[in-house]
Order: sequence, then structure tokens, then C-alpha cells
Amino acid sequence: TADCLPLIFYSEKMNISGVVHMGWRSAAGGILENIGYDLSSFICVAGVGLRTCCYRVGTDFTAHERVKEFVRKTADSLIFDPIAFARHHLIRKGLRPENFFDAGICSYCSPDGFHSHRRTGTPDRTLSFIVRL
Repeated sequence: TADCLPLIFYSEKMNISGVVHMGWRSAAGGILENIGYDLSSFICVAGVGLRTCCYRVGTDFTAHERVKEFVRKTADSLIFDPIAFARHHLIRKGLRPENFFDAGICSYCSPDGFHSHRRTGTPDRTLSFIVRL
């Protein structure tokens, strides 16, 4: 990913893991509603991606019903909160609130130099992995 949010899932009970690549288009399009599992036995980690500090969107974004309650207006822009959006929709799918974890790393403003297409136009990407030891 390079600004989109990887949502990493694992259920030990079901022996299932997976990643959802959530950008603004897929968020508005209902990607989280398409998860076909009851998430009550899963944990979810939000990886490196844009956060509220840097997730500017245009006015056309607020026309999408799924996302508009997660957009706030600042003095000079509209800001999307992908973490609150993901958390809200995943809890509605059965994820227990205590099983949602946020890495808290913004791809745009992190001092650790993660790839950000919005910041630099880079074609490079940050890779997310699920490793079971």
C-alpha cells in the first residue's frame, strides 16, 4: 500500500487470515460490508496508511453515504477518518472492540519514511504481511 489502509485479519479459531486493502474508493464502495464472515473470533490490525492528520478529501467524497459521517471540516479542507470508519463498520460485522488494533502510523507524515503516493508521487509501496509462528 502507499496511503491506502491495510486491514489485517486473523482468527485462530477459524484458522483464517487475510488483508483488506482499503482506499477511499473501496471505503465508499462498501468493501467492509463485503466481508463474508462473522468477525467475532477475529482480531484486526490497521497497518500503515493515511490517518486523520493527512487524509484530505474533496467535496465529492461527502456525497457517498457510507463515508460522510466520518468526514470533518477544518478551516481549509475536508478530512476523512479511516480508522473510525473501519472500526465502526467492522464492529457492526461482529468484531469485538477490544480486538481492533491501530498501528497508528500515517504513511504521509511519519518520520520513518513509509511510502506515500500523495506525499511524493512514488510508485513504491509498503508491504504488509501476516506471519504465523
